[in-house]
Amino acid sequence: VPVLAESLKYIPIPRIADDNNYREFWVDNIVLCGYDVIPENIRFQIESDSEINIQDIETKRSHTRLIVTLRSIRTELKNLEFYYKRKTFPEITERGRVTLRLTGDGASLVFIFRVETDKTTPVFVNGETHFNIHNMDIDFDKDSLTHDVLVPLITKLFKRQILRQIEKAVEQNMVKVVNNIGNQLTSAMGQINRPFLQGMDVARGVIKETEVAHMLEKRKQKLE
Repeated sequence: VPVLAESLKYIPIPRIADDNNYREFWVDNIVLCGYDVIPENIRFQIESDSEINIQDIETKRSHTRLIVTLRSIRTELKNLEFYYKRKTFPEITERGRVTLRLTGDGASLVFIFRVETDKTTPVFVNGETHFNIHNMDIDFDKDSLTHDVLVPLITKLFKRQILRQIEKAVEQNMVKVVNNIGNQLTSAMGQINRPFLQGMDVARGVIKETEVAHMLEKRKQKLE
């Protein structure tokens, strides 16, 4: 938890922009601060998928993943600079300041790591990030706007697109962060996968003692 809280304390996001035949806009100076990332909002999940050859009692393939889910991330991004140009009727151009608030369920951030278990302690590699915004309020500083009624109204029409752009930018900008988290988790959580390794040994032992295993062993001896 301390590793995640420290890594998510300050996440600068590059300018979010879009330009097409209908409109052009950008939002700048975005920094995400996950101050609401607290232990009860974090879920650690380990998935282990193994294929076992019953006849040889050998594991043919095994994959283990660590999934870390952070829910209800809430924060306020105040006084961001924005630019907006509508290219269709009614054509308008606007720039000013806007505040984005992650409220209610806020956002969720999911880290997925492949866990290498063929070493003394598990190693977390190939980290990937999924960021989803569930609830965001957009509040314009109307004193900075020329079209203080029209711009907020038009923004509601493509709010979902703005959120998708922010989600994509966060995921792209988290590449280095998630790799750093993986390295720190490798050091701080060296024991996390050991129960699963022990569990696999136990499972193999149980299988060896089953009636099916004995039948396979007898048939194998006859064939030899």
